[in-house]
Amino acid sequence: MLESAVLVFNKWRCPLTPMAMKYTSDRSDNFDIYLPDWIARHNKLIFGLIFMVALLLVINNLLKGSYEAVVSLTLKVKKFSPSPKRRGLGCGYNQRIS
Repeated sequence: MLESAVLVFNKWRCPLTPMAMKYTSDRSDNFDIYLPDWIARHNKLIFGLIFMVALLLVINNLLKGSYEAVVSLTLKVKKFSPSPKRRGLGCGYNQRIS
């Protein structure tokens, strides 16, 4: 979100572009980014839409109660973590510490 605010503040232009312009005379859409020209030309639209869809999916899942499912899964994963009384020897064997 901070990146979007920076872009709005800089009139939808990356603040690093003027620095890159000092080192080349090339002014194509992708002169300062390693993307194909058609993606570089529309990258704010493409990646902005992907971000918004992902954000809406997260909000939707939180509102539908999927948060409880995530917490439940996290607790199950913690349940199967190795016991603190075991120490791995690095070769697949475990030694019990008394």
